[in-house]
Amino acid sequence: MADTRFTQPNSQLTQESFLEDRMDFWGRVTGATVKTAASLFFFCGWLWFCTFWGFGLLHVLALPVIVALIAVFL
Repeated sequence: MADTRFTQPNSQLTQESFLEDRMDFWGRVTGATVKTAASLFFFCGWLWFCTFWGFGLLHVLALPVIVALIAVFL
């Protein structure tokens, strides 16, 4: 193998940097969990609403898909 030399000095792992990294990771996990739960809650409410008012399958599936596509592209 070739000899590898780094131009940047190694940064020391400190307690603060480790804690910051872990808090950032769990913040992202928590955010994804909350967004997933909220989306499922909204979708279940939408299914209940459509069932109550007698909408067809196209209406039941079209609106959540369109809202999700808009959210992805914004």
